[in-house]
Amino acid sequence: DCLSTGFYCEGAEASFGCWGREGPQVLDTLHLSYESLTKEDNRVLDSIVLLIMALGMKFGYVMVLWMKCSATDSPQKETGAWVRRKSKVGQGSKVRQGSE
Repeated sequence: DCLSTGFYCEGAEASFGCWGREGPQVLDTLHLSYESLTKEDNRVLDSIVLLIMALGMKFGYVMVLWMKCSATDSPQKETGAWVRRKSKVGQGSKVRQGSE
């Protein structure tokens, strides 16, 4: 008897495991369970979609980076001399000259 997929596997007691003899038959059978598997060659379209997704992610990253950088204050020229002085615990602390 012929299955609904249009082929017959000799010696198969159940339709499970009988996916087809040739590549297109196997892909059509797998398409019944997995929508993304077809016998058509979609590699170019898949590559374009992947490239668009990667560019979208890169654009989003650059936009977030730009927003974070523009939200901060720009560096200012330092006014006054800063001197490092050792504290009692051995770590340095910044102290403005003339404030002691």
